[in-house]
Amino acid sequence: MNVSFNGDREMMMMIRDGLASAPPWCPIPSPYLRTVAGVDPQFVALARWRGKFPAPLPSHWFRGHTTWTFAADILTWAGDSHNFRKQLEHYAEAKGLDIFHDTDRLASVLQLETLQVISHPVRPRWSASGFASWLNEIKRRASLA
Repeated sequence: MNVSFNGDREMMMMIRDGLASAPPWCPIPSPYLRTVAGVDPQFVALARWRGKFPAPLPSHWFRGHTTWTFAADILTWAGDSHNFRKQLEHYAEAKGLDIFHDTDRLASVLQLETLQVISHPVRPRWSASGFASWLNEIKRRASLA
């Protein structure tokens, strides 16, 4: 994927700063990018159509018509050179979650997520199978499954 987005590095930095506190596994709705960086969701849709923005998460995971993307994918697009696993480790370290030395602790973090204890910028409305699919994708990306 091409990191350049019409040469607008300032916007990419605004997005990166705006998502800095979001967990990397957090699904981010396209309209939220307007809140953090003034990016029009239609602009994101056009960039995605042109192959210059990360692919969305499967729409059947969510209720409604909003397009969602992993925060980690947006951060990578905006210039974060770390893979998903490294982003998870950095987030866990910053939050004082020592989860990568003990798999039981990782399970605890996923349980906290299930109980919605870890905050998200915007809480998704999951479909019947969406939440479980999302957790499986997190485990797969982090090479934990």
